[in-house]
Amino acid sequence: MINKKILFVFKNPIIKCPRPRRLALTIANKHEVSYLCPAEINESEQQDIKRFGYLYRKIQSPFIRYLKKVSIKCGLFKLASWIESDRYEFPLISDGQFDIIFVHDLYLFPYFSHFTKTKVIFDAREYYPLEMADDTVWRNTDGKLAEYTCKKYLKKPYKMLTVSNSLVEMYQSMLKRDVHYFPSYPREELRIREPNLNSQFPLRFIHHGAAIENRGIERMIELMRLLGDDYQLDLMLVPMMKGNYIGKLKAMAADLRNVRFINTVHPDDIIGTCAEYDLGLYIMSINESQNRYCLPNKFFEFIFAGLPVITSFSQDMKTLIDKNDLGVGFLEESIEEIAESIRQLTTADIARFKQNVAEKTKTWTTANNIRSNFPELEL
Repeated sequence: MINKKILFVFKNPIIKCPRPRRLALTIANKHEVSYLCPAEINESEQQDIKRFGYLYRKIQSPFIRYLKKVSIKCGLFKLASWIESDRYEFPLISDGQFDIIFVHDLYLFPYFSHFTKTKVIFDAREYYPLEMADDTVWRNTDGKLAEYTCKKYLKKPYKMLTVSNSLVEMYQSMLKRDVHYFPSYPREELRIREPNLNSQFPLRFIHHGAAIENRGIERMIELMRLLGDDYQLDLMLVPMMKGNYIGKLKAMAADLRNVRFINTVHPDDIIGTCAEYDLGLYIMSINESQNRYCLPNKFFEFIFAGLPVITSFSQDMKTLIDKNDLGVGFLEESIEEIAESIRQLTTADIARFKQNVAEKTKTWTTANNIRSNFPELEL
């Protein structure tokens, strides 16, 4: 097999992009892999993959930002889409310079949409028209622009991936093209080989991830208030640039002994940290966001840590949980209903869930994902 030259392109620092990072590290076992993204503070070298260059977000003038706003309002989506894509600046990449380019963000794809010698693969980590659809203003402006950009460009990639079966169906309906289901399995070497199958009260829950308000993390605090001291929750939250959502959450939980806020860890240490708990927890708000269709990194990180999962709102998480008996999946049940169901769980139920997590997810690996979707890479 001839090694291929492969480039990954994404708009955030690599340490904040677990999906392209794990894909790049896995493919680098057999191929020459480079990545292009913004710099990060105290950046460290990535094992087996090398930086191609730096991606920058240009500061657009007030006039350009106003022009984009007016263009959307007037239905001039071609101009608005060009303005949004023009925010990014990076080294020149020519068609044929790489064998394959993976693009992981919508407004980066237009740079590569005309390539014919290089195979360009687009990874839709979101359903972009609904990315922030719980915000009515966004849905009627940037959401419509995202829909236009998807329809204009996303029929062109050599292959297109997305994170859940729900998003596969939604993109295929919009684009009338094949879209591959590529769930966010962690790298196999991070899996906990001998998880603890025993649990006892008080049961310890872990939730980790970005502190984003439309996820409704406060619902988990409300849940712990109802469950009491036989159930404990640790929240390992990454703060966002704007607002003080974590501060609001800490104020809500100030009088609770069974909720703690713990320090974040390096992404490669998340699974090992989660393995110290009994169950992974992800209870979300019911809203108009794309969270209904998500199948996030944290779901599989809980699984790789050997933990059963308790989730809500996401159809895709519930489907995998129910199919494999990996925990309890809810949709739009009230916090009171969720609390009552959790109280019914016994340590024998949790042991059964843990056994299923250990046995039924053995083939859930990034490498198998790649073999299924990209046999040409011959991993």
